[in-house]
Amino acid sequence: MKTSLRAWRGAFVATAAVALVASCSKSQDSLVVFQLTADAQAANLSSLTVSVGTVEKTFPLEGGLSENALSFGVYVPSSVTGQVGVGAKATPSSGCVGYKGTANIEIPSAGATVIVPIVMRHEYVCTGDGGITDGGGTAGRSGSDGGAGASGTAGASGSAGMSGTAGATGTAGAQGTAGVSGTAGAQGTAGASGTAGVGGTAGTSGTAGATGTAGVSGAVPVLSKCVEVNHDDTVACTSSCDFSTEDWAVYGVAFSPDGTLMVTGGNDGRVKIWNVVNQVPTPSGHVLKGTGAGSVAFSPDGKLLAVGRDGTVELWSVGSWTAPLRSLTVSYVVYGVAFSPDSTQVISVDHDESSASSTKGDLYVHAVTGGAALHNLSISSVYSLAVAKTLVGGALPVAVSTFTGLVQLTTLDATGFAAPTKLTVNSDGSSAEAVEFSPDGATVVSGGDDGIVHFWSLSATGASETTPTIDLSMALNDNSEDVYALAFDPSGANLIVGGGFFGSLTSFGAVSRKQVGVEYDTPNVYDIVSVTDSSAAKLIAAGEIDCGCVVVCKQ
Repeated sequence: MKTSLRAWRGAFVATAAVALVASCSKSQDSLVVFQLTADAQAANLSSLTVSVGTVEKTFPLEGGLSENALSFGVYVPSSVTGQVGVGAKATPSSGCVGYKGTANIEIPSAGATVIVPIVMRHEYVCTGDGGITDGGGTAGRSGSDGGAGASGTAGASGSAGMSGTAGATGTAGAQGTAGVSGTAGAQGTAGASGTAGVGGTAGTSGTAGATGTAGVSGAVPVLSKCVEVNHDDTVACTSSCDFSTEDWAVYGVAFSPDGTLMVTGGNDGRVKIWNVVNQVPTPSGHVLKGTGAGSVAFSPDGKLLAVGRDGTVELWSVGSWTAPLRSLTVSYVVYGVAFSPDSTQVISVDHDESSASSTKGDLYVHAVTGGAALHNLSISSVYSLAVAKTLVGGALPVAVSTFTGLVQLTTLDATGFAAPTKLTVNSDGSSAEAVEFSPDGATVVSGGDDGIVHFWSLSATGASETTPTIDLSMALNDNSEDVYALAFDPSGANLIVGGGFFGSLTSFGAVSRKQVGVEYDTPNVYDIVSVTDSSAAKLIAAGEIDCGCVVVCKQ
């Protein structure tokens, strides 16, 4: 069984420990004690490297790591105080599949002792993996629509791209005001019929309807015009970033509905605001700081930004980045957040990270005006969230993927959440990493650690799986073996898949389930863990697992 790359995103207080291993103490040196846990597959690890700032120490591992905490100590100079990034990387005796974990700590003063519990996570650890941190994420919107309004008269079907918003029929030229009938010629010898008023100059055909705003015609998402930008404040994404200050995973990416803003959310707790002009995102200078895994979402009306935190969902008024408008209370760390189609409600899901064995979590709906949750539903083993963009049969489809290989499918209406239906994604029980709805809400897709994307057709009577599936490891040449992010384009014709183990971004036909267009491979083989597509910005953005890297592809 494969273990999820990002099944444990936070730290917890360990309940077991073994003898401390540490270097010799100096009088004012501070001691950082790592309490490390991992899953049952970590028994084959042979070496451990732990780091505090620039101080690094390597230990041999006998018997690897396990769910019982092992403690390792590192002394750091008295000059190292305040906020410090720490990390741990465990490697096997052979191969590239090891474990990583990171945290931020506070060393209050010289000579202090700080205990930092870290849950180690399954990760690719060979050269070029970008240090000792990692991540994962949630999928977003995708696609672009429209095309060729062609003389205003019905937009000429928009060259197959969702009819190009019909070109608004060119407003019809107001019928040319009819020329007032030529004043009838005063009947003087028939007046030559008054020369008929010349028909009112015909109204000039309604100025052709401005070509229907083109909308990229719902074409295959373009993944050949891609660059990397950095969620962190450094200039570029590299394979040698400083793991204590730069090696962050970008779990969340989102565009504002008008395409003028992009936001990136990372496991550093920072949400970075970008301005988008002429398909180029530029940092705005605004960074929203806190603790959390990086979940972000804009409201459909463009007025609010939701940010998932530890114990809260922050609502920010778009354009005003000095303080949250309000906060909505949840119990644990938020793993996913979304808005209802009418922008009046916020749906979120959280997960208890207090211990490696915890499976507790809840699905919530709050009013954007604040107050206690309107409804909640207990969901175990939470991994990621998807909310449909439209009501189906009067209710809103909602799905939560889990690290037990299932999708919990429910609906939300005025009475609350319906009892969930369980859909099997990974029969071996490995994590279902990503889940997403088609634009019309009629299809839900999910994939995970076995590399297979499954499709279900939704109806009033339930969910029915359709074939074929997409097997990412068989379809691609770069050996991506895991499905970490999913997004439909607005037409529903194409599905963008973010790949893991060797990072990739690929489009597949939603009907044919075959690859369309070119495959994008991340330069440093960092996994793609979040993806979104904006027809307004004419950009696709995807978060990577290391070094704060974000892929941006022009459409």
